[in-house]
Amino acid sequence: MKQLLIITILAIASVAVTAAKSKPTQPSVTLEWNLSPDSTVTGYKIYRVEKDTTLAYDAGNTNRYTIPLLKNRTYAFFGTAYNSAGIESEPTETITYEVPR
Repeated sequence: MKQLLIITILAIASVAVTAAKSKPTQPSVTLEWNLSPDSTVTGYKIYRVEKDTTLAYDAGNTNRYTIPLLKNRTYAFFGTAYNSAGIESEPTETITYEVPR
């Protein structure tokens, strides 16, 4: 499959504490892409890379996915499209995001 996606960071969830007894919210990142016009594409995978660990998230047949993150870390993200046989496209370009403290 050809490279079909261009993934961008759509929104970064803010980290805030509203009161001394409140728990801080967990940071997250929302990634968005254009759906492929290729009729054989049945879904999308987003990959999160941190140091030597790569996690795959199956976003299904949607164009938006939110991934939880940890504070004070740097992550890289890339994605692929896949067909009904599970064959994935070439990965997109990698984008990075550093979560503030």
